[in-house]
Parts: sequence; C-alpha cells; structure tokens
Amino acid sequence: MITEKAYRPYYYRTKLNGLETILTKGTWEVENDYMAGPFINYIVKDTQNKRYIVLEGFAFAPTQNKRNYMFELNSIITTLKPTE
Repeated sequence: MITEKAYRPYYYRTKLNGLETILTKGTWEVENDYMAGPFINYIVKDTQNKRYIVLEGFAFAPTQNKRNYMFELNSIITTLKPTE
C-alpha cells in the first residue's frame, strides 16, 4: 500500500483533545494492483507520556461514494482519549 503518486496528501496542524496533532488526508493505492481509496491519518504528540500516537483510517468501497465512510472514520478517530 502506497500514497497515490498523482495526488499529494494534505497536511494540517491541529489539536486533538488538547494535544498537538498533524492531520493528513489523501488517497492510497496498492502498488501493481487496482485497489485504491481515501485515507485519514493523525499523528498525536503525547508529551505527558513521551510518545507519539498514530491513528489511521482507510476506506475501500469500489462502487460507492466514500464521503460518509471518511466522515465516520474521522468521527471515530477524534474520540481519542489517551491513557497511560
């Protein structure tokens, strides 16, 4: 699985539950195959526990609109509440 070469991903700096976060949105594809779709990626800097948390969501639905799937994935991921 790779990031699609034709479209550069979008990067945003944001906060997720008060933690510094980098949000990435783009499309993925399987190299030498016909599978592809959108993805969302969060990299959360958890300074209290000295770690980074990576959360990713991928959608694959060849015959359907993926907007609602991405909205749902984003809603699930943003419920993050880090624990020790």
